[in-house]
Amino acid sequence: MEEYLNLMLKAREILVSESHEEVAMVIDHLFKRQDSEEYKTSRALYDICVSCNPGCLTLKLLKVYQSSSSGILRLRSISQLSETLTYLKNQIVFSKFSLDSLYEIKPLLILCLTMQETKESDIKILRKIVSFVTYNVVELHKDKWDELGDCILSLASSKEPVKAFHVFIDLPPVYKSFIGKFLDKILEEASNVFLYPYRVEDWSLALQTFVKMWIQLEKTGVTVELLMALMEIWISSVVNSVKKLVEMKKEQFLVRGLEDFESFFSGDMNLYHYTKDQFHFVLASMNEIEGVVGTETKEIVRKIKMLVTEPYDDLKNRREEFERGWYDILKDLSSLEVLKILASSELEDRSKEIAIRRLNVLLSDHTSKKVQIDISEMRQLQPLLISCLKEEGLSFNSMFKVLGEVVNHVAYEMLIYQEETWYELRDYIASSKTEFHRAVYIFQCLTMALIDDDFVIPVMENLFLEIITRLDPPRELLVDNSSWVLAFMGGFCLAIHLIEMSSKAESVKEIAHKMIDSIRELMEREMEVGLVKRGFRDVESIVKKQLEWYTMGGHGGLNILPQKRWNVYNFDNREKVRKAEEAAAREEQIKREEARKRDAESRLEVLRNVRGLAPLKRASPEAEKGKDEAVVAAAVVKSTAVVVESVESEEPKTEKEEDEERSGCNGESSAKDAAARAGDPDEEKYRLGYGVAGKGVKRPWYLEKRNDENDSVRGEDDDGGCGGYEAKKKKMSGKKSLKELREERLKRERVEKERERALFMKQSQRAGGFSRR
Repeated sequence: MEEYLNLMLKAREILVSESHEEVAMVIDHLFKRQDSEEYKTSRALYDICVSCNPGCLTLKLLKVYQSSSSGILRLRSISQLSETLTYLKNQIVFSKFSLDSLYEIKPLLILCLTMQETKESDIKILRKIVSFVTYNVVELHKDKWDELGDCILSLASSKEPVKAFHVFIDLPPVYKSFIGKFLDKILEEASNVFLYPYRVEDWSLALQTFVKMWIQLEKTGVTVELLMALMEIWISSVVNSVKKLVEMKKEQFLVRGLEDFESFFSGDMNLYHYTKDQFHFVLASMNEIEGVVGTETKEIVRKIKMLVTEPYDDLKNRREEFERGWYDILKDLSSLEVLKILASSELEDRSKEIAIRRLNVLLSDHTSKKVQIDISEMRQLQPLLISCLKEEGLSFNSMFKVLGEVVNHVAYEMLIYQEETWYELRDYIASSKTEFHRAVYIFQCLTMALIDDDFVIPVMENLFLEIITRLDPPRELLVDNSSWVLAFMGGFCLAIHLIEMSSKAESVKEIAHKMIDSIRELMEREMEVGLVKRGFRDVESIVKKQLEWYTMGGHGGLNILPQKRWNVYNFDNREKVRKAEEAAAREEQIKREEARKRDAESRLEVLRNVRGLAPLKRASPEAEKGKDEAVVAAAVVKSTAVVVESVESEEPKTEKEEDEERSGCNGESSAKDAAARAGDPDEEKYRLGYGVAGKGVKRPWYLEKRNDENDSVRGEDDDGGCGGYEAKKKKMSGKKSLKELREERLKRERVEKERERALFMKQSQRAGGFSRR
């Protein structure tokens, strides 16, 4: 364990370091004998770098290729990188580079392609790296890479246009404007190769370029008419070249070129899943070639045609048929049987993925009440799910993410409906053996409120320090980006589960401040906008999944309780605001009156001067000043009284008084305040659960009014609670409580109203009916 941690630290230092010497040393050691200690150490170190941050490693190896003066080291660096990216490309989930990584990789890769030292042999390796990076940019990030189009045009215009062929034929599907940059030039150079065939490799590359261009244009949505016109020109060029080679008795040249093309075409069609329309150009070309060549060439032409027709369709049909049959088998199985199959290590990944998706559908139907799964079966699912999560061969891909949804369905049933703590799941998330990204992902999948302290606290203790540490922004642009995003997402999830725990208020505060400080620091760098957007996008997806929990009203959601003194919308706080506003309005009124009075006196003085009348006798300046000071003092006294009143009203209360207020046992409550609350039209808005019940929806139990008869019966029968306390108080003092006096008054008022109503009914009957008023 200690050795692995040391290797982790060493790998991090290599990726962060500005020097490339350590990476170069690791690459050199990878080409030594596999039983040597240097090879074993370097292999372990290199694998950790790949798993930690393949984008940063790619950048380092490209810099080694660009800057090294050793031809052997340069070749080894791109060979090792090509092998690594090919491995990542063949994984179930395509390895996705961050936008920040691509920002630096793209210009460096173009520089490597256009260097004078770059040979054609190097281009054959670099083209695989270009293909991987292009797929990340265009397909995964839906971005553009126009600079690569300009680079291909530059290579096609150089003395070695075959370099442009190499780069182009390995590209994934790209956009129309990208192709338009070099379309004419690269086709012109390919036609020249057909006119003057010199090397077999060049002739085959030209044919591959024609076919690849047809595939790319068909995918970009070029009109059929234009494609057919281009196809006639291209096929004519290819057929003329074939005829020329046959006339020159170079059929062996032709066979080798077509064999090379067959190898390329079979791999490319399976990688990018060509459609029948895309096969059309190849089939038409081979039909034309077949009519002008000899027996030996016809054999390889028929092999190419078979790739287009029978074998491809047969393989596709057999795969689809197997998947349909496998799904039909799974449809008849219970959730427990499906999970047992999933836990089996004998299945291939595709079969496992179909099984886990079927299990997710079954449990989703149970959660939505479409089907019913017995609770005993749910309990048997729990240990099997934990064993699947701990499976060593299970990579962090789409299958693991679907497994997280399955865990959420089972956890929802057990934690919410059965009110049972799932200790095995808690231990998995809280275990130090579980990788951080797996623990955080499973934790954020839990979309319900985790109110059980036995579950939340251990998880918090395990994840808290790790989250705080990983929230430190990466010092280098390309290091630990995914780690920071996971920490940001985990911090948010942890905070919302701890926010209702008063004992964990400081922890929530620390997480929140750390998240804010981290965002601020990243934004100040002005280059991590993509990283920040990714973090908020992941948090947004969590909020959408947990939205039902947030809007649950009084059933565990994030409601601010209305009886709390710190709720800004409770009655007392609204009263303080109202009084302050009234005091401010009075002061403003006084100022307006004084200004109006001064204005009137000024106008009167002007009129008297016009008429030649003597001016009014004014008080001395000292008296005026004293009068003004008196007015101001009066206003200050009034405002001070309001402030004092508001301050006195918010004197801190003891815990006992707060408990009495919440339980309703405080017999000293002011009847005046109760009447004011009852008369406030806005009071109903701020009650617990307001807005939960709409039209046609039954009101929650805590909003329903209880019958007076039930209250009186409960008050007489119950010995505990408030009633017992009031009864004891009455026996001791011999006097009735304020609550009892109020009830008697209300009872008398009801009797009087009944008598008044009965009398009104008698009068109305005597008068011959009811009056309409």
